[in-house]
Amino acid sequence: MSDKLVSNLEKEITQEIYLMSEISKILETSKNFEIESTSKGWFSVKDPIIIEKVLRVFGEDVSRTMLIYLSEQHSSISDLILNTKLPRTTVYRKIDELEKNGFVKIVEYVSNNTKKTAIYESTIKEIKLDFKKQIKLYIRLS
Repeated sequence: MSDKLVSNLEKEITQEIYLMSEISKILETSKNFEIESTSKGWFSVKDPIIIEKVLRVFGEDVSRTMLIYLSEQHSSISDLILNTKLPRTTVYRKIDELEKNGFVKIVEYVSNNTKKTAIYESTIKEIKLDFKKQIKLYIRLS
């Protein structure tokens, strides 16, 4: 196996472990995160730090545009740039930031003759906010 392939596999595994550990941390703290019994796949987040992090990301126009697009279909960076009309450097910077923070992940690599392209998806499929008494955030993961 080539060093580059091993490096890419290590990166994918590290990213999956990170996402799973973040979800596990939240699930272990029942006061912060619970499965909503009425809707399969929805999680209720009560931790204000996590709520603030998600709201901050979805509050930014560029991040929100990219996450909405990536929640609807998997995409390469080139396709994301083409379909969202966002500047190339902005997309590269944001995709890096979103990936590091667990909001997007690489789902596969597509190869053509000389180039290997990462295909991304949003880790959050849907979000809902509830403003009764206190802010509650509900998320459905991809």
